[in-house]
Amino acid sequence: MIVCSCNRMTDADIRAALAQPNGPERARDVYAACGCAPKCGGCAGTINRLISESIAAKEKLESAVERRDAA
Repeated sequence: MIVCSCNRMTDADIRAALAQPNGPERARDVYAACGCAPKCGGCAGTINRLISESIAAKEKLESAVERRDAA
């Protein structure tokens, strides 16, 4: 799905950037990781939601690894 019409950035592009080690944690860093820059800002809310989802998933994974290692 197209998230950013101005830059033709898809949710898959954003998720791929977020999945990188030390991936971006701010919308402006997502743009940079995808090789573009913010224009109208209409997509910022969706990008921030995807960032939040990515951070939550990483924290959940880290927590599961910690529990496994403690067992």
